[in-house]
Amino acid sequence: MRLNKKQATVLILLNIAIAALVATVFLLRGAGSATSADGSNGGDHGTSVTPHEKLRKASPGKTPQIDRETRLMGSGDETVVYTHVVNGTTFIFGNASVGDLDFDNYGGFLCRTDSSGTITGFTYFVGELTAVGIANDGFCAAATERNDKGDVSKLYSVKTDGTVTAIGETDGETVDIKAVDGRKTAVVTQPNPGSLKLTEYTYDGTAMTAGYSTRISGGFDLEYFDCYAFGSDYVIAARAHSLPRYDSLAFYKFTVGGEAPSPFYYGGKDESMITPYDVSPYDGGYMALCRRNGEAVIITVDYTFTSTRRDVLGFDFETARLIYSGGKYYAGFDRGDGAVTYVIDDKLNRKIVTAADGCAVESSAVHNGAVILACANKNTVKLFTVDGNRSVVFSADGARIYGVFITTDGNIMLVMSAKGGAGLSEPTGGADVYRVVVKL
Repeated sequence: MRLNKKQATVLILLNIAIAALVATVFLLRGAGSATSADGSNGGDHGTSVTPHEKLRKASPGKTPQIDRETRLMGSGDETVVYTHVVNGTTFIFGNASVGDLDFDNYGGFLCRTDSSGTITGFTYFVGELTAVGIANDGFCAAATERNDKGDVSKLYSVKTDGTVTAIGETDGETVDIKAVDGRKTAVVTQPNPGSLKLTEYTYDGTAMTAGYSTRISGGFDLEYFDCYAFGSDYVIAARAHSLPRYDSLAFYKFTVGGEAPSPFYYGGKDESMITPYDVSPYDGGYMALCRRNGEAVIITVDYTFTSTRRDVLGFDFETARLIYSGGKYYAGFDRGDGAVTYVIDDKLNRKIVTAADGCAVESSAVHNGAVILACANKNTVKLFTVDGNRSVVFSADGARIYGVFITTDGNIMLVMSAKGGAGLSEPTGGADVYRVVVKL
């Protein structure tokens, strides 16, 4: 079939348009630098519709209080599971609900930034990250892949350059990862709502392998709080409950690989029901922020689990957080009419931190000998010294603070999520993750 001049021109133009479209697709798929837990260079769950620079420098802050900002952006909600700083590099482990813009995959990710806030690389995990901890010469991360056939949880060794090595599958969802020493790592999983399992992993210089384990249960649903190592022994703190009839603070002490421990319960039925919200060790034993009969209570238990002390504070609250910083404890209670924060010394003396000014304390750091507390309410983020002599406040909607760090140049850096606000650049979807350096 012979084409006339007009038909030939149309056909040439169509070929040019198709070639340009193919080239654009290849450019988009190649944007950024990433590796995945399965060894590939990311997935194809979502692709941005315009060229997007993933490995970019920090932006100047929008307000005088913020020096610079690095925003991790996607069209969905991004959350942080764990964040840490090593030799000036910030490691942000989290989950993205959509795979586009900065994220090649939805699910678990690791983003690395240098000391200036420049994004240097991404790593992806198959499934949703549920726990991350320091381990050996890097990190250990757990991800759960949820599908119609059932949840599958996997454990990964992560180097500081982002390299990922699969270790194996875990018995239930991983809820915590704790470094015990240079060679051992404790991994706590929850096989079902009524049990917890601790497994020791040993590092031989090249790989992590599973060793002894102990499984605990007590006939109640368990909500895990924390795990502590004391030589060859471990203590797990949890909430044991069977609502609406039973609620208690529970401790389990055991030697890994040994028999299942008998629990120490503090709480019970009816008026004795105690709901714990956060637990931490202190010089004399363990301290817990709880609710009893609708009132806030600080409960302390000695290391032998034979004596307790209960301080009733006389108000109701919604959530509570216990933070240790600079040799003291900070107990923050988020109440409907405004949060209150107490500073507690090693003798359990307490007083209200007036500088918190109605914000719920979420994280802390020590800067030049001064304790810096970070807190947030619905539309404000505040950093301040406990004595109230220095503070900085900026607008951030729906903010949640995941970590406060001191940068190599002596400034203060926050890792947080937010839905924008006057103090931050506008998010692309729901909540984005922000790394901001503030001037205090």
